Amino acid sequence: MQYGFLIILAAFIHHVIYSGIVFSFNILHVYIVEEYKTTATMSGLTGTIGLSVYHLASLLSSTVFTRIGHRRAVIVGVLLSCTGLFMSAFVTTIQLLWVSFGVFTAGGGSLVTLTCMNMAVVYYPGSFCKRVICLVLCGTSTGVMVLPLIIETLLLSLGWKASILVLASSFLFVGVALAFIYRLPEDTSTKDNQEQHDNKEQMEKLNEDMTPTESSLSSTSPSSLKIQLWIYVKMFSRVECWLLSIGFFITAVTITFTFVNMGSLMKSNAIGESKITYILTLMGVADLVTRVLLSAAVSHLPISTTLAFSLTSILATIPTYLLTVFGSYTGMFTLSMLISVARTILYSLVLTVCVEVFGVRFAGQSIGIAYAVIGVGSLSSTFVSDVMYVKTGSYQESLYLCVGHTVSS
Repeated sequence: MQYGFLIILAAFIHHVIYSGIVFSFNILHVYIVEEYKTTATMSGLTGTIGLSVYHLASLLSSTVFTRIGHRRAVIVGVLLSCTGLFMSAFVTTIQLLWVSFGVFTAGGGSLVTLTCMNMAVVYYPGSFCKRVICLVLCGTSTGVMVLPLIIETLLLSLGWKASILVLASSFLFVGVALAFIYRLPEDTSTKDNQEQHDNKEQMEKLNEDMTPTESSLSSTSPSSLKIQLWIYVKMFSRVECWLLSIGFFITAVTITFTFVNMGSLMKSNAIGESKITYILTLMGVADLVTRVLLSAAVSHLPISTTLAFSLTSILATIPTYLLTVFGSYTGMFTLSMLISVARTILYSLVLTVCVEVFGVRFAGQSIGIAYAVIGVGSLSSTFVSDVMYVKTGSYQESLYLCVGHTVSS
């Protein structure tokens, strides 16, 4: 398992880059408004579409790496994501930016991050699995922490086009190089029969009276499309899947607001761009520290991760509501740190809840469903934030809805 630590490191760095760029849209939001001479609503849609595609593409991502292998899937994702960035440097309208950044960059990033996350879980399928998930997701927090500073420095010194080209070139080189680290454990090929037997047992546990016949299982690889589709059908036949989907959907609406509109919210309260960047960077620091602490504690929680998710949702309503009261720099700074901690716990526990409910064997499929549901929720958040902002001229109503959504989840 010594090679497994190298896998975790590579997955961590891939999350820094390809997840970090999507979740660091807050800093891009402000500059896109100026670069494309557009409204905050139109600019915000770029990030909303990006987060939606990032999560929705997860279902397709699991099929891709199952079909062509983890290393090739990562390379394909890197090429897609960087192609989107290269396109973003040259597009002249905000609508084209929705496609280049929102679809290509985010979709490619989804393929990269979900594939490397699955690879990490393959190496550590036991009791260490939840901790590995949190450690890899620390890469996203690191990206949210360091990328805003890097992006702002590049934009101030080089301008939009040159800055995006530098990011795309760097991401392409590092992403492809790291992809060659990924390989399945050496003993994987000798365990096909055992995996097929395990798959059959798990299918029987899902629904004994509707399990495929022995002949169909014996003639079909556990990773085949037929089995994958059957697993998804069985998952959606369970009430737990629907309850979790509803909770994740509602949570995504609120979390997306904090990733896309926090910078715009601060600007509407007359906070300067340099201070906004400072707050967003420290939110990334809080994000990273929370993930590190959570990765150490998640396996030792006295309660289930599902219950921990619910309690965190309730507590998150406090700083969200207080944003409607305190608009000063000090107030925004303090509340942003608390919100960053809450959203990090919620976002991290989504994956561990999936593993807790459906087991390690179906981690890839359950995480894919969770990401897809979060993608739909992210897309829906534009009606909570941007549309209401246009109609009312403030984010007050949006924040009230976020409070209600957080409690409901």
